[in-house]
Amino acid sequence: TENRMTVVEGWFSGRSYDRLPSPDELPSIVTTELINNAALNSKAFILQDGEKLQLVGNRTECALLLMLRTWNVDYVKLRSDRETSMVKMFGFSSARKMASVLYKHEDNSKYMLYNKGAAEWVLKRCTSLLNENGQVVPMGDAERTQLVDTVTSMAKRGLRCICLSYRSVPLDNPDQPEDFLEDSDKLDNDLTALAIVGIKDPVRKEVPDAVRTCQGAGIVVRMVTGDNIFTATHIARECGILGDNGIALEGPKFRDMAAHDLLPILPVLRVLARSSPEDKLTLVRLLKQQ
Repeated sequence: TENRMTVVEGWFSGRSYDRLPSPDELPSIVTTELINNAALNSKAFILQDGEKLQLVGNRTECALLLMLRTWNVDYVKLRSDRETSMVKMFGFSSARKMASVLYKHEDNSKYMLYNKGAAEWVLKRCTSLLNENGQVVPMGDAERTQLVDTVTSMAKRGLRCICLSYRSVPLDNPDQPEDFLEDSDKLDNDLTALAIVGIKDPVRKEVPDAVRTCQGAGIVVRMVTGDNIFTATHIARECGILGDNGIALEGPKFRDMAAHDLLPILPVLRVLARSSPEDKLTLVRLLKQQ
């Protein structure tokens, strides 16, 4: 892909949009917390190089900063104003599939945790959502299913789906373990879903021809990615990597399969989605055995 990501649609506080909504269309609390999440839960930044923009850092985070730019938000000033309030940042990893940051609230009454990551992973940790009126409401089975369907619909069109969420944490809670504020796995729970953004990352124009050239020379081209399986298969078909006879697997299923079960399907395996670095190593070792 071009690694030039843009938010093109999404679910924002109880409603789906086929475009990026303006801040005025959203409840003020949603806009405020989305801006906080995209600006503060990030190490990326944008440089102005003449008339060109230079994106520095994680491309997903850059896409969210471009969203803020569209909304005329000065993320640099926001970071500067809140710099001394940051408690801890928990970076993205292939295991967590999410990143979060903990800040002390401006009125010093509580902590605020801002979380973002692969939508289906973050949704599992959400217990509530912000609705169209900006109210926090429980996320029941029906709401969760609807959001998962929204993610699947966007992913099947090749969009990367990122869920942005948040929660408040009491400043002093005697029932919390001593290491609570240091443990991302404990903090990243009971989250409130703010938005699920669909990010477009176009396929490079030269890639389909390059794939065809490789295939014509007898080279098997495979895609190993951290993307959702629906996003991955859409992009793989667009590139010509995945045909009618190829198969796609997700990392967790790949990991659970024994070598004697994997070896027979390797000749037709074309896409390995939601993969970890260990999955890549396993795949190479198995291919060497053939």
